[in-house]
Amino acid sequence: MWMIRPAVIAMTITGALMLAATARADWIVTYQGQSLGPFQSQQDASTYAQPVGGTVQQIVAPSALAKLDPNDNSKADVISLPPGTATVNFARMASTSGCPCTYQSVPAGSLPMQYTPPADQPVVDVEALNSSGQQLGTWFSATAGGKLIATTPPAPAPAPATDPPPPTPSMAVGVNAGCYGTTGATEQRQLGSVVRFNTGLSDTCFTTLKNAGLKFDVNVTGPYTSSGVSGLNRSSWVSSATSWYQAHCGPALCPYFEVLNEPYGTWFWGSSADSQANADAYADLVKRTYSAFHTIYGSSAPLILADCSNQSWTNNWCSEWTGSSAYPNALGSTDAVVVHAYDGEAHKTAATAGNRNLVSGVHAQTGKPVAVTEVGWETGSDCDSGSTLYTEQEQADNVTSFSDWARGTGYVSMATFFTYHDFGSSPVCGYGVVRSNGTHKLAYAALQAEASH
Repeated sequence: MWMIRPAVIAMTITGALMLAATARADWIVTYQGQSLGPFQSQQDASTYAQPVGGTVQQIVAPSALAKLDPNDNSKADVISLPPGTATVNFARMASTSGCPCTYQSVPAGSLPMQYTPPADQPVVDVEALNSSGQQLGTWFSATAGGKLIATTPPAPAPAPATDPPPPTPSMAVGVNAGCYGTTGATEQRQLGSVVRFNTGLSDTCFTTLKNAGLKFDVNVTGPYTSSGVSGLNRSSWVSSATSWYQAHCGPALCPYFEVLNEPYGTWFWGSSADSQANADAYADLVKRTYSAFHTIYGSSAPLILADCSNQSWTNNWCSEWTGSSAYPNALGSTDAVVVHAYDGEAHKTAATAGNRNLVSGVHAQTGKPVAVTEVGWETGSDCDSGSTLYTEQEQADNVTSFSDWARGTGYVSMATFFTYHDFGSSPVCGYGVVRSNGTHKLAYAALQAEASH
């Protein structure tokens, strides 16, 4: 017999049209995962259940019913349909032994719906479908003489589909580049896909890193001048920067171009570095750089990164150049803003976390992706006069914590840690994840793990 799945009731009897005349199904027996019945009375159900140890329960009437037409037993009348029925599906068979079947679907209409099967297929099963083609209704079927047989109940309806969680945004991870030969280049590739490369480093260094499979954030750091950015010949600077870029790489190899290094910093750019005049000059330089690269490369130009950090991490450098009235809308010539996420000894909690308030504040202010092109934690002795010192375990923990946080923001597009290798002497600057003797600190493995995300 053709078994109905979640469907309208299916009924057959012997005779011209083999469709049962049952109108209710009030009791079922649950046994070994199947629902048996329905039975017309609790007594009938109990009589069946006792020998097999089944459980008797009352049910409501089937949600769809069919019966023989009272005036013509060669026709079927569908007298009840479940809510949401769009189509009534009829399966026609030659006998009560079941399929082969011929199927015919009829749009749901006014009740009772009358259906006449062909004389050579007088056995009819019926099911209801909604507009999506899903079956509706009871789980039961009937056979000849009105004796009902059990069908296996359908599997529970699947949970409503929900949108998958959005993928975690990708974030480029790497280090500030160091020139330590082929071994150093290979290790830097293990620590990420990109390095922040100072164009003051040698061409040999660049080539070695390139051959290791690294991509580049190109940073033309200066030339530094005590007059601040306004002391630069901005036209010559842009011409020199684009020439270096064209001679060494292109957008595929060098997808980022960073305009100057810490242009607000008095340690590089003089005591008035963060004045409005210098901020205006920086706004002009950013606009010129963006225009020059897009003239050369069009829509394939590298992403232009402009610095929104601050000297004291509380001043207004970012607001000064992005709000410049002399060179308005410089932010529109920027693809991402740069932050160096440090803080000093006086703010160890913020420094340990990687100055996340600065990162999030700059994003909120500009609405731009944030490229954290420097963040790091010094171990050993203080070569920076004012830096917070950390154990090597703390350094490793901070690398992991900051990376995970930054990746989770959705707006930090890159994090290049400062730095690959300890440098200097008397004292050694211990920002590296590799010691001066070439051995790895704990942070090496931590950063390598983050790079694998």
